[in-house]
Amino acid sequence: MTTAKDYRNDIRPNWCPGCGHYGVQAAITDAVVAKNIPPEKLAVISGIGCSSRIGGYFYAYGAHTTHGRALPYAQGVKLANQDLNV
Repeated sequence: MTTAKDYRNDIRPNWCPGCGHYGVQAAITDAVVAKNIPPEKLAVISGIGCSSRIGGYFYAYGAHTTHGRALPYAQGVKLANQDLNV
């Protein structure tokens, strides 16, 4: 059984205090814990911008891709490794 602690790494988000991105990160963490997805089976793919640094704030696979290319990149990751939750 996974816990929220399993997804924490040493990198602290540099979002502004009170930013909604903290809630998004917490919601993703809650979802993967509820589905019991181990960190080595998770890939967080994001685009560009402040919110898109989220992949680096998880102890899991992640990619911070170019503007407008997160979805095609995520599809490629899933096609390359169908065992990952993307």
